[in-house]
Amino acid sequence: MYVGVVVSLLGLALWVGSWPFYIAVPVTFLFLNFFHIPREERLLREVFSEQYRVYSTEVRRWL
Repeated sequence: MYVGVVVSLLGLALWVGSWPFYIAVPVTFLFLNFFHIPREERLLREVFSEQYRVYSTEVRRWL
């Protein structure tokens, strides 16, 4: 889902061609990568503990 958000935003930036949209792409990526996803992962570890730990070692964060 996160890849889709970033790619869609990039497509919108290319289509509109305005600098604020180009800046929104890396800002969104950084926000997701350093704030939103870690918070979500922490909640998943709390709920699923060992199952999520095993899952997270087998599946990459973004793909």
